[in-house]
Amino acid sequence: MKFSIFQVNINSYDKPFPANTTGNAILFTDKHKNVSGWNEKIISSDKNPFNTVFDIRWHPFKYTNDDYVIWTDGSIEVKKDPKKWIDLMKNTNSDFAIIKHPYRTNIYDEYVEWVKIRNYDKLKAFSWLSYMTENGWNPKQDGLYQSTIMIFKNCDKVKEFCNSLWKILHTFDKENVERLDQTIASYLIKTKFQDMKVLELPKEIMNCNEFSLHWNHPMR
Repeated sequence: MKFSIFQVNINSYDKPFPANTTGNAILFTDKHKNVSGWNEKIISSDKNPFNTVFDIRWHPFKYTNDDYVIWTDGSIEVKKDPKKWIDLMKNTNSDFAIIKHPYRTNIYDEYVEWVKIRNYDKLKAFSWLSYMTENGWNPKQDGLYQSTIMIFKNCDKVKEFCNSLWKILHTFDKENVERLDQTIASYLIKTKFQDMKVLELPKEIMNCNEFSLHWNHPMR
């Protein structure tokens, strides 16, 4: 059983920390970083770097054939080998793992927070909120997930999930300006992919023996 850990660093948005793992730790970056524990993959960034970040985040098996991929946000330090989380995936027969949002329980509250920070278009936001509601999601009841740490199993169901997310994301947010990916992931998990076995990770995973969170930016 093989696993990789992915992290992306573009425009030095975050400071990468050394990685301690028995897995294949890959740092996708536009500039040489020389950080201990990471195997660097130099990439070129789209004009909007989040297009590049999201392509890697939601197409992990374009870049590896390993059995599992752990996605970590650039604010996450891998302090200790996280293999125990891969073992938990195997033991629970899970296809995908994601954190239950630690701060907000629905996308309406999420949107209010984003408007404060990034001045999003309210009418545009209403269009994608309406789409998801009309297609079977009651976000106030079903809650919200956060993509800071995720684990992907290399299987057809997960690849189908990622492809569906990518298609919807680029229907409503072609330039990833509004960064809707974790909202769309929440919608798909609760509606069209209820047969995908999802392991809900505790918020404590962001500060545990294996990982530490080092947010240097406003709430995201």
